[in-house]
Formats: sequence, C-alpha cells, structure tokens
Amino acid sequence: MATIKPMRILRKGSYMHLYLEKKWFPSQLNGIKSESILSVNLIGQIRTYTNLSVLFLDENEVPVEKQIQVKLAGRMRVFIAKIDFDRGATFKREDIQESWIALQPNFEKSMMQLNDLIGFESNKAIKAGKIIYSHNVIAPTIVKKGQSIQLYKRSENLELTI
Repeated sequence: MATIKPMRILRKGSYMHLYLEKKWFPSQLNGIKSESILSVNLIGQIRTYTNLSVLFLDENEVPVEKQIQVKLAGRMRVFIAKIDFDRGATFKREDIQESWIALQPNFEKSMMQLNDLIGFESNKAIKAGKIIYSHNVIAPTIVKKGQSIQLYKRSENLELTI
C-alpha cells in the first residue's frame, strides 16, 4: 500500500531537513502499491503546504494522475549573529555561527547559503544571538555617501586624473 509516512529528505551540506506529512490525499491512492507510482511532480513552489501531482497505474494498469497536498515539516539551517551588527556592518565568517531551527512559516524567504552572507552588509541593526534573515542582507556598498573618489582617464596623448 502506498501511504505517505513522514519522510526525511536530506543531502550532505544541505540547508534543510524536511519531513513530508500527509495533508490531503485522494482515497484512490490509499490502495496502490509503491511500484505503481510512475512519477511525482511539484505543482507551484515549495511551501509549508505543497501540492504534488502523482502519476500512477490503477488496478487495471491504466495511468491515472491525481493531486495530493503534503505538509513540510522539519528544520532549517540559519545563521546567528555572534556580535551586535550595526546597520551597514559587513558580515564576516568569524562573527556568524550556524544553527538549526524548526521550519517556520514562509521558510522559503529565509533560506540562505553562507556565500550569500559573507562580505555582504546588514540593512538594519542585528543583536548578538539573533537570526540573520535574508531580507536583512544587502549587497555591499562600493562607494559610501560623501566619500572622495579619484577618476582616471588615459588616451593616446592625454592623461587626466580628477
């Protein structure tokens, strides 16, 4: 019988450990064998409640497609500030620690890799011990307001520095 049991999805170096829990499941799928399932495809985006399309062979070996909804549960990797960050502060590896928390609503907006953080800046103050969310990370400022810069232009006969 094909039933959805909590299933762990995990890859080495992954940023999430996911468990699929049955939310909405047509009764026609309750009696099929797992060998009868031909494919499972994602409908839309991965969210807390995710829709999937299941293609399977019914009792007469005829392909049938049904939709199911599963609840994603689990935990996700987050980055925690080891120090207080002021607005505009640059994130450095030694000032951040990795931690795991339970999957939160709208978790897809918080997913972040370490490379998305190191060298970037905070767009608001973040206290030590708090999670650094992706919406609080901005590209680094190249030239700060009021900072002097030097322009240099060179052509065949002319060299100009301002």
